[in-house]
Amino acid sequence: MEGPGFVIGNIAKGKDLWDRQEEIKNIWNALEKSSVLLKAPRRFGKTSIMYDLYTNPKNDIKVIFEDTEGMRDPQDFIARLMLTLLSDKKFWNSIKHWLKKNSKIEEVGFSLAKFEDLINIADFRIKLKESIGKGWQEKGFELISKVKEFQGRILFILDELPLLVQNILRKKGKKTAYDFLHWFRSIRQMPELSHVRWLVGGSIGIEHILGKIGTGTKVINDFHILRVEPF
Repeated sequence: MEGPGFVIGNIAKGKDLWDRQEEIKNIWNALEKSSVLLKAPRRFGKTSIMYDLYTNPKNDIKVIFEDTEGMRDPQDFIARLMLTLLSDKKFWNSIKHWLKKNSKIEEVGFSLAKFEDLINIADFRIKLKESIGKGWQEKGFELISKVKEFQGRILFILDELPLLVQNILRKKGKKTAYDFLHWFRSIRQMPELSHVRWLVGGSIGIEHILGKIGTGTKVINDFHILRVEPF
């Protein structure tokens, strides 16, 4: 019988993900009570663990995976999250009204069939990001609050969140990074979203970035912190 392969650099999937059952079990247990911050150096298999949770959801949990490393600002984050939600038919009815209100692209017609033709068009994503603009905090709150209409538990997995925060700091400055971190914490604390959990991961030390921004660790003190150990 063929055993697990040894994967370096790419995501280890299926039988190639080995020696991580205990970590996966601990994450699911922690998520029952709170959101989780998963910390690990590069090449420790953090993304592979997160991907396994995404592809093998527990019980009735709806899992949404987003890699945030390439994002540069809060508008990127909100637009990408909206597109990911809308690509799932289960969220269409809840999110389409937000899209209609916040998008200037009238030709979508706000039917799922027409939207699926546009979701991967770069111009559409750019226009959506532009329409979010300076009102990203309010529009982001409104978008996330829409998932309260979803029946069942939801887990958002955000890989490389510290890199997103670092990108915001470099591109938009300290104030925007500060505002984003507080906004994101407020999202996690919304009472109407008690059925929602967040699993965020990072391969660089987020505390160092928080020190540069001046928030301290209070913006992440609601996370249950787990560390991925070496194989």
